[in-house]
Amino acid sequence: MCPANSFVGTPYWMAPEVILAMDEGQYDGKVDIWSLGITCIELAERKPPYFNMNAMSALYHIAQNDSPVLTGGDWSDIFRHFVELCLQKNPSDRLDGSELLQHVFITRPRAQRVILDLIQRTKAAVRELDNLNYRKMKKILMVDSQENEVSTVDGEEDST
Repeated sequence: MCPANSFVGTPYWMAPEVILAMDEGQYDGKVDIWSLGITCIELAERKPPYFNMNAMSALYHIAQNDSPVLTGGDWSDIFRHFVELCLQKNPSDRLDGSELLQHVFITRPRAQRVILDLIQRTKAAVRELDNLNYRKMKKILMVDSQENEVSTVDGEEDST
């Protein structure tokens, strides 16, 4: 249990009870479960909920609105359920860490090569991005080089 006069954390990952702690008293370790749910959304959607808002607006929405949910992607029902359990608005409805560790999202068998496949896919994506950036830079340099040639030719004609 943390005293209500503390207010520590990054706004977008902050549990509603932390935001409301000044009014409602104390909060416990389940605030970290909320943050885990927000982190799951961030990993899936590349940004946490309310990230397009300033921090104070995000704090208001976290405290006053329904819990965030996964909005995009083709996520499994198991993953959606896990996130939903993490983001129960009422802390007494939110599972604790030992209960979440029993969830099928955590306990299901995983393919042996999942991590290696992810590393390979990431390397390929980075390589493709590097190639794209190289082609863009090469195009810019060629255009710049051609403009310099034209201005040099124009300058020679002016001096004759």
